[in-house]
Amino acid sequence: MIMRWILAALLVVASLPAVAAFPEKPIRIIVPTAPGGSSDIVTRLIANAARAFIDQPFVIDNRPGANGNVGMDVVAKAPPDGYTLGNCAIGVCSANRALVPMPFAASDLLPMFWSASVMNMLALNSGVPAQALAEFVQLARTRELSYGSSGVGSAHHLSAELLAGVFGVKFLHVAYRGAGPAIQDLLAGRVDFMIENVATLVEHRKSGQLRGLAVTGATRTPIAPDLPTLRELGYPDVTLVAWFGFATRAGTPLEIVATLNALFNRALQTPVVQARFAEMGLIPEGGPAARFGAHIAAETAKWQAVVTKNNIKPE
Repeated sequence: MIMRWILAALLVVASLPAVAAFPEKPIRIIVPTAPGGSSDIVTRLIANAARAFIDQPFVIDNRPGANGNVGMDVVAKAPPDGYTLGNCAIGVCSANRALVPMPFAASDLLPMFWSASVMNMLALNSGVPAQALAEFVQLARTRELSYGSSGVGSAHHLSAELLAGVFGVKFLHVAYRGAGPAIQDLLAGRVDFMIENVATLVEHRKSGQLRGLAVTGATRTPIAPDLPTLRELGYPDVTLVAWFGFATRAGTPLEIVATLNALFNRALQTPVVQARFAEMGLIPEGGPAARFGAHIAAETAKWQAVVTKNNIKPE
């Protein structure tokens, strides 16, 4: 399926007017989170693979803050020429809009490529006295447990608040400037738990620094097959899957968008990316730019419904 999408994208590129020697200079990719999180890892992996197919480098620029709004605001205000891309993930390109004021409009960004999806893990620091989900829920009914997130309105935040409503408890939200710092405080025992991508937490779980209780996908993940899903544990309506991709400034010529989309689809199919994705439990997505745009629209509507149903308010 992905190969058919790549061929279709290449045909589109061939039918468009020629773009003079694009790219003629380095392409900057804004990662609107701190280094070390899943967005950063996936971006660097795709960019490194794509670098083999063009004569210009990708420059990764981490700009955390306001749950990604700081970095993506740079993308939304960049020249519409394809030389500034942004990592467009579930928080900054979808969940944020349901809860917090945005410094740019959705129409300022143009979805360009869907990299991957990944399920989350509900993980505790090793000092929390709960060995299973039922014990965790019971503990949360006796004291207010804290959780870390990459910011107000982030997928970490909304996912935890969604679970609070499902479990009938109240959690204490601690917001950080990116997932990386939040994970460090989770490992240090400064917050009790976090709902973060399995890919990011799996090695910490293997080392014993964290205790995983469940995954949030519809099925178990191959990289942590012993962890049950929330569905298996009695919560059949809860599925929380994160995703990553690239967007650029709206108004960028469609031939440039198609060129970049075909480039990243090609990178997605390289053996190194496929192997690393499998190791991390990432699901390759790919396809045309329109596919990613439709997915973002559906996810934005979903999180708006979650915020409304659970009466989630910004802090």
